[in-house]
Amino acid sequence: MIIYSVEILISKDVSEKWLEWMHIKHIPDVINTSLFLQFKVYKNSETNNKVSYTIQYSTDRLINYLKYVKQYAKQLQEEHSKKFKSKFSAKRSLFIQTH
Repeated sequence: MIIYSVEILISKDVSEKWLEWMHIKHIPDVINTSLFLQFKVYKNSETNNKVSYTIQYSTDRLINYLKYVKQYAKQLQEEHSKKFKSKFSAKRSLFIQTH
């Protein structure tokens, strides 16, 4: 299994709007590429002015992740950045299951 993980640190003042948009728009757009099998959303922590979330997308083939990066990631990330400009930071990681 391959996990594409995106950790987002979002300003608390837009966090509810962001989470709703993620569930209604962004995550469905990623899943509708048909390259990922499922997703999970985790709330990591909350401070006075920031909230941290992790979204994990899973696939059974590395080629699916590579195709996503090549064909879809830039456009979807730009849409996210435009909508929540200067309100978030993102860290992306890839995990490949070995056993």
